[in-house]
Amino acid sequence: MVCATSSQAKGHVPGPTPLDRAPPKPCGRRVTGEIIPAALSRQAYNFRENPARTPTGGQEASVAMRLKVVVVDDEPDFCKSTAMLVESLGHEAHAFHSGRDVLHAVEKIRPDLILSDLTMPHMDGFELARRLRQTVAGKQAVLVAITGLATEEHRQLVVRAGFDFRLVKPVTIEELRWLLEEVVGQRGAR
Repeated sequence: MVCATSSQAKGHVPGPTPLDRAPPKPCGRRVTGEIIPAALSRQAYNFRENPARTPTGGQEASVAMRLKVVVVDDEPDFCKSTAMLVESLGHEAHAFHSGRDVLHAVEKIRPDLILSDLTMPHMDGFELARRLRQTVAGKQAVLVAITGLATEEHRQLVVRAGFDFRLVKPVTIEELRWLLEEVVGQRGAR
């Protein structure tokens, strides 16, 4: 796991060279008896509202399918534990405590997935998503809002901000595994 503070975000951030990726092509993949779109739509999916779409409980990622995941949350314990879960599932994790730090590092890291808290000081997750969608790396990443708010109005705000999915805290390892597998499926379909 790579943790970065403001001073580290301006310096060298380890990671592979940038990837030139085209947008995913629509197709389907079977998950627990249900066909779901492989091209992630901006539906701000919530597992608790739609329990029919359940995590698959798959295996850890192979080296060829290893994702670069950015976790941003101003709560250090949540940020670190989420990044550790991502790593325990076989993926590369970069932990940040502010949206500003993510914006400074996103083009160097070129993440496949960004997990963002919504209520952070200085720059909330909504503003971070809008700004990320203006960057090359942010346009190519899957953005996931992690929040404690689960209302329909809140879901619509998440969609308008540019997030692909919404996970409601507390996030389980099964939900995180399903999400990672879904993104791996998208990257493999390209």
